Amino acid sequence: MRWGIEDTKVPSHAGRLRPLERYVFAVVFSLMASFVVLAAFLANTPRGHVLLTGPSVAPRAVSNGLSAQKVGLGHLSQHARTSHAVPGGRGSPSAGPNVQLNDAELATALRPVVGGDRGRLAVGAIDLTSGSSASYNSDTALRGGGLVTADILAVLLLQHQQTGTPVSAGEAELAANMMQNSDSAATTQLWTLVGGAAGLAAANSTLKLHDTAMMAVGRTNWRWTRTTVADQLQLLADLTRPRSPLNAAYRDYALGLMASAPAQHSSVLGAASGGAPAAIADGSLLGPRWVIGSIGVLQRHDHEVLVAVLSDRNPAQTPGVTAARAAAGAAADLVTPAPAGDPADQGSTASPAPSTTASAQSSAQSPAPSAAQSAAQPLPQPSTQTSAQTPAPASAQAHTSP
Repeated sequence: MRWGIEDTKVPSHAGRLRPLERYVFAVVFSLMASFVVLAAFLANTPRGHVLLTGPSVAPRAVSNGLSAQKVGLGHLSQHARTSHAVPGGRGSPSAGPNVQLNDAELATALRPVVGGDRGRLAVGAIDLTSGSSASYNSDTALRGGGLVTADILAVLLLQHQQTGTPVSAGEAELAANMMQNSDSAATTQLWTLVGGAAGLAAANSTLKLHDTAMMAVGRTNWRWTRTTVADQLQLLADLTRPRSPLNAAYRDYALGLMASAPAQHSSVLGAASGGAPAAIADGSLLGPRWVIGSIGVLQRHDHEVLVAVLSDRNPAQTPGVTAARAAAGAAADLVTPAPAGDPADQGSTASPAPSTTASAQSSAQSPAPSAAQSAAQPLPQPSTQTSAQTPAPASAQAHTSP
């Protein structure tokens, strides 16, 4: 090194990389970039999130052959515990929910029914007053048949609420014919109006009906929908709870139509107290075997109870209906047993507590209105207001009780 002048030596690693080195660096950076892209994609999908972070809740053990529910009954019951008065002061919001799950007991009670039933059966019940619930095969997808009419009605109302448009007189008449007269032509017209399978799927995502869809690719007829008891209980919750995607006016309108539905083939009505109001929907279908479906919002021993039962692959209608009625009764007995001193099967004769179906009681002895009469009744005003901003309904619209 000369004075005042610094000699520098070029490092041996400077300059262009050798071909092999360039290849190694390219592979490494490509793998890193791929990992970043993959992680970002997985983080935005439910299954991927679980893979990356692990399950947030340990899976609940399920006994007696029952499968875990995809729509948690406990969540619905928790809402009921904090939104409905509970006799004796139990279940206050500050104390937290005390949900009773009776799935194993229901499986035991259903052994005689299932043993003699040649079809497939699923049933569930939720007592909105006490928070108790019971279910059997609640996440088993079965053919819904005509039971999809209640879902079509909810989808129609949700679409009008989202767009802020009124239900037309023609649509109201079709809805009344569909719910009160089991009119297949009216159901088909409303199915088309809501957008068929695609419209149903889009609205059901909002309604949280995750397993109600067409049975197979290429099927376009509403008769080929499949559903689960968990989804049907969720639909009933959407029609009764204040914090629902449907506002109070549309909930009342739907329950009013269900309160005037014919009851002669209902599989859940027998679970209600004698003479108490109820809002129900039913659907039986032959082809190639009988499909039985029934849901309802019932009054039972002064409690409000949601009940849903599904059965398919039945070789004949009568045995299928008999098994479905027995299953619905067993589920209701578990979640809302008869008070001490009252016969278990006679029902409460006391006046029902105020509920979403209470107004139907006043017209329990009146004949069911015709479709034209129902269509002529005041329709809910269009509104995009969510139910969180809408007061809870005092009761269903005054239609006749089955």
